[in-house]
Amino acid sequence: MAGTSSRPATDRYVTATVSKGSVTETLALSGTVTRTNTADARFGTSGTVTSVKVAVGQKVKAGQVLATLDKAPLSVALLQAKAGLARAQATLSADLDSQTAAEAAAAKAKAAAAKAKAAAAKAAAASQAAMKSMQTAMAAVQQALAAQQKACAPVLSPTATPTPADLAACTATMQALAGAQAKATAAIGAAMGASAGGGAAPTSSVTAGATVKGASNAQIATDRANVLAARQKVDSAEDDLAAATLRCPVDGVVGTVTLVKGASSSGRAITVVGSGKADLSIEVPLSVRPLVAVGQAATVTPPGSTDELTAKVTRVSMLATSGTSGSTATYTTTLRAADPAQVLRTG
Repeated sequence: MAGTSSRPATDRYVTATVSKGSVTETLALSGTVTRTNTADARFGTSGTVTSVKVAVGQKVKAGQVLATLDKAPLSVALLQAKAGLARAQATLSADLDSQTAAEAAAAKAKAAAAKAKAAAAKAAAASQAAMKSMQTAMAAVQQALAAQQKACAPVLSPTATPTPADLAACTATMQALAGAQAKATAAIGAAMGASAGGGAAPTSSVTAGATVKGASNAQIATDRANVLAARQKVDSAEDDLAAATLRCPVDGVVGTVTLVKGASSSGRAITVVGSGKADLSIEVPLSVRPLVAVGQAATVTPPGSTDELTAKVTRVSMLATSGTSGSTATYTTTLRAADPAQVLRTG
């Protein structure tokens, strides 16, 4: 029988250095973008758009002209407001003159009263003549405006192809309108000057030995209120005329343009997307909701790009999104991404 021998097996060990590390989990979710610095540029008054100077995707600067309106109707409205102010001032001046004449008549002799009446009559005649000239000039402006709008319609239409004759006719009527407006402005100035100089006659006649009754204090108060209201209309008309030029509110990129040349400006705007940051709204499932917290770092990849933008979690809803519940519930979460190049678009 062959002999056998036995020996203990040798134990073998493997050593390694222990180290600590973080275990991370990445959630891949998509959502909708909202720019945090977006401005809608709108005209401060209604009118017909004569030009749109920018297009979607174009870079713009604050103060840059984006679009313009037809200024002719707005200029006429301003002249009408100034004419109304001149009439209100003339009425106030006449009533003030009547009060002054009434107070002075009691202490003055017959000759002084007659002289005052003659002077007032002369001034009233001058004021009336100036007012008539103003009204004639305003009527001429209205006629010139109608002619300008008719002649320029083929030029301002977004679909028309104006001929040189159309352009010449439009230019001629615009020049005629400008001339009529200049004459109306001069006539308004003359009427206001006549009324400011006390050019309206007293409301009651001045006769020797008679009691002169001027305008009451209540009437003067009403006249002053009318002048104030008329002056406010002038200010408003001036603001409307200034608002016919639409300027960019912020530096950025044109996002949308709904203004159309030849169409009304009502309800239309140019949206400018400013530089800065963008908010991304995502829906986090219930299963990973405990892993997401405000302040966590994140990355955002724009559609069609491989470049990543840095972001942080700024808000996690405590309530499930409406329409979700149970194991399929989701929670609206907001990320804010730094996007100086404006590669993220709203939507």
